[in-house]
Amino acid sequence: MHIGNTISLPTREVHISADDRRRHVYLVGMSGTGKSSLPTRMAADEIEDGDGLCFIGPHEGIARAGQTCGGVELEGGGAAA
Repeated sequence: MHIGNTISLPTREVHISADDRRRHVYLVGMSGTGKSSLPTRMAADEIEDGDGLCFIGPHEGIARAGQTCGGVELEGGGAAA
């Protein structure tokens, strides 16, 4: 899965292998760098490919976005209030 490009020269593509995604993904970064949009996009790609996933996130907004990612309504998802 292509997740972006390096900002250093020469620019290179950055990928996460399917094997690495099966284990876990830990995202760290400064505000505004896509830490919330990347897992939502990754979940949508997994759903479109017919694969399963487990999404655990600390923020209610991203968990709720994950309930409908990829245009698919997911059962039992969402954050506790």
